[in-house]
Amino acid sequence: IGALGLGLADGRFYAFTARAVILANGSCRYKRQKGFDMCSGDGVVMAYRAGAQLRNAEFSNTYGYCSKGYEVFTRNPVYYFFVNARGEKVLLKHFPEMREALELKKETQDFAKITEAMAKEVFAGHGPIYLDLTQATPEEIEFATGRHMYKNTSLKKDGSVISDFWVTLEKKGVDVYKDKIEMIPMFVGGQGPVRVDRDCLTTVPRLWAVGDASALGCGWSGARSPGTVPAMGIPFAFTSGALAGESASSAVKDLPAVAVDMGELKKKMAELCAPLKRDRGVTHRELFYEIHETTVPLKYNFFRKKERLEEAIAKLRAVQEKLPSAVAKDFHQLAKIREADGMA
Repeated sequence: IGALGLGLADGRFYAFTARAVILANGSCRYKRQKGFDMCSGDGVVMAYRAGAQLRNAEFSNTYGYCSKGYEVFTRNPVYYFFVNARGEKVLLKHFPEMREALELKKETQDFAKITEAMAKEVFAGHGPIYLDLTQATPEEIEFATGRHMYKNTSLKKDGSVISDFWVTLEKKGVDVYKDKIEMIPMFVGGQGPVRVDRDCLTTVPRLWAVGDASALGCGWSGARSPGTVPAMGIPFAFTSGALAGESASSAVKDLPAVAVDMGELKKKMAELCAPLKRDRGVTHRELFYEIHETTVPLKYNFFRKKERLEEAIAKLRAVQEKLPSAVAKDFHQLAKIREADGMA
């Protein structure tokens, strides 16, 4: 039990032995959207290949929204002011029950509803979708920019720690109060279906999974991706990490040290380094592109239907068949191929 890692700075392999393993390296974000491109499902794949069961994988993956051309977004409640080409507010058109929340200045960041409203309008020929604050009142602008949260305080914050929507557009010469900003659905991902119990133990002995790696697999959000309502990942990470740490330490405290099978270790290192020895083959960029062509489109990953899912699965299997012929020029590209392997 343990892990084998590759140091990107020095190109050396590092072997870690452990009496217990806690996976805490996030879900699969598919490296598509700026700000959500750090996780490629490595932990989920490791658990799956070790024999761990998955749960709720079919309910995963999240879409948000961003400005077209700049790919910046905000968690401020701008979605209430999304309009179609006719000037109709699309969220209230499809989900009129959210009008009360707008009038009470409440944030209801239900990404699934926002994406559905945007997509249905475009499919009906009423696109593009714009953020339109040109007719907004001062009170509505205060709400849309999130300033209402800091009213009567010494704090001032108009942006996001991940993507500073307002500042970026201002730097690009866009006046958000005089110009309509075209908005598009933003694929975020969030595939973390490793099945765990109440101690975050997987179905494999001595293997725990915490945070986004098991956010779906623990089932706390039911048949729905936790990411459709933002910011829930932080408290879940704290809670699941504490539970797993206590459980793992209790379970292995009296177990002997783990022996290393050097023959198996060398075999695995040679297998991982194989792309470095090839002169030609498929690159990580080509693999990423084909994976994105399968995972990002709404027709495959949001409005799901049997025939389209089968088409997407066939495309992913084609990517999997290309992975053994992948080529890497350096250790950085080698790591990217491992990421493609995790996503596919």
